[in-house]
Amino acid sequence: MGRIRRKFRQKALSEKELHALETAALGYPLVKHDDFKEGFLFTHEGGNDVFRGFTPENIRITPGKEIELPGAERKTPSYTLEITDTQGNLHILKDRVAIAGIGSNSSQKVLARKFHHFQAEEETPLAVCVIPATLENHAVVHGAFVGARGPVPATIHEDQGTVATITIGFYDAKAAGHITGTEPNYDGLLLDTPAILQNGLKINQPLAYVAVWGALQDPQNPDRPLALAAIPAQTSLAFMSNKDALIEAIRISDHVDLAHAPEDIKEKAMRHYIRENFQDEQQRIKRIKALQNHSLPPNIRGKRVFAASFTKNPQVAALLPQGKTPQKQPKR
Repeated sequence: MGRIRRKFRQKALSEKELHALETAALGYPLVKHDDFKEGFLFTHEGGNDVFRGFTPENIRITPGKEIELPGAERKTPSYTLEITDTQGNLHILKDRVAIAGIGSNSSQKVLARKFHHFQAEEETPLAVCVIPATLENHAVVHGAFVGARGPVPATIHEDQGTVATITIGFYDAKAAGHITGTEPNYDGLLLDTPAILQNGLKINQPLAYVAVWGALQDPQNPDRPLALAAIPAQTSLAFMSNKDALIEAIRISDHVDLAHAPEDIKEKAMRHYIRENFQDEQQRIKRIKALQNHSLPPNIRGKRVFAASFTKNPQVAALLPQGKTPQKQPKR
């Protein structure tokens, strides 16, 4: 089932912790439009999370050799970054892979949580540089599934004419493997489309997490997905908020229509739904199965680096469209 997910299932949370988990899921993806205006450097120092700012003109990025990430099917391009932060300090990051942040992985709060217990290699202290970027002809949309922490997570979907705002995070090999372990519903693909960083630099073949479950259909236009309202984009797609996506998922999977319910009833139902997704994996799988009847299949072009770990469960793999069950690809 995957290391990260087993930890979720086995850990008993207090009522206070469960309430906090529900609140975080209601606030997914925990970023706002303003969060895509500036990049940041995230480090661990003296047991503390440290976030430093920098301006786009004070970062230099040069391509490096291809490197092999833990458990990867193929090698991934790497980069060296030279960053001068707003305090004038120089930071040099070597052998970093470029990973697209399409949802909560663009959030400082989420990165701090995901790396709270991370043990970096002694010679490579944790240092993640996150830079706003754009991705042409792609949209950040609601996925056709529910996650282990409760929400309807994001995925990317090819959509001609749309320009999505994302981030590119530069991770060392161990940190990249760690964050991939927190994404069990996603294949990791080297995209055929480049990302354009805020400073104008083109990053070819960024590594992106693409949900194997595809995109949630727009109920008003079933041939189209629904763009995340929290993510800036130039698009003709309809936008939907995270809470409205949860309401739509509840309608589809639990056959409860909350569209005209009072706000307090909606919130109570969403919190219950989120908690059940966290505590009851079988219930979550049943809900994913229902959502697959309202999904658009993944359409992203690229080379696979990682297969979604959740699909190692035969019960889960059986839900994928025929012929879409991940198959191991040769290294090269």
